Amino acid sequence: MQWAYKIIDSADIPGHGPMGDKRERADLEANLNALGAEGSEVIAFDVHEMMASPNFVGLARRQKA
Repeated sequence: MQWAYKIIDSADIPGHGPMGDKRERADLEANLNALGAEGSEVIAFDVHEMMASPNFVGLARRQKA
């Protein structure tokens, strides 16, 4: 089995800003759900709470076709 990997970072998600609100959490969840819909699985995740905003970096993988 072969895997394709992708580094994920909350800073790359449109609409995500430094102030932290429910809209931003929804943006983060939508991005993670989009990864899941394309067949990716988040395999590593590190959250940093900065200025009340959930910032993270992680690693996702999906099986190569």
